[in-house]
Amino acid sequence: MTGRRNPNRTRAIFGTVLLLVIGFASIGVGLSDLAHARQISKNGIRVFSVVLENNGVGRNAVLVGYTTITGQHEEGVLDTPDEGLDYVIGSEITVVYDPSSPSVVTLPGAGDGDSWFTIGAGAACLVLLAAVYLWIAVRSRQRSSPRSVLGE
Repeated sequence: MTGRRNPNRTRAIFGTVLLLVIGFASIGVGLSDLAHARQISKNGIRVFSVVLENNGVGRNAVLVGYTTITGQHEEGVLDTPDEGLDYVIGSEITVVYDPSSPSVVTLPGAGDGDSWFTIGAGAACLVLLAAVYLWIAVRSRQRSSPRSVLGE
């Protein structure tokens, strides 16, 4: 025995660890985003905002400007359920901002959109990992079980 490791086993371990990290990280980030958006939507302050930019901020995001209850002018990136280009520059949108961090803004009732996609992607990674392990287990059993020869 040369002491060399099996490269296929090393790749399998690396792939497993990678899928676990991606899966759990995606679920954690999604849950955190979901909780934060819901917290802002529930405890934040509603104000009217004006769309300042609808392109270059993100595919499903616009830049909005608004005035806080203290009179401070703020701008924030607003994640939207539709593409940013669907929002006309200069149009008014009711938003909710976080009083402890006024540049953080969301739509009223937010917290159900992209966060669920992120959570689903993480769960899909974990399901994929489980499916691969089941496939490997079945395959290894088939290889290790003695095969009968015709006529015995």
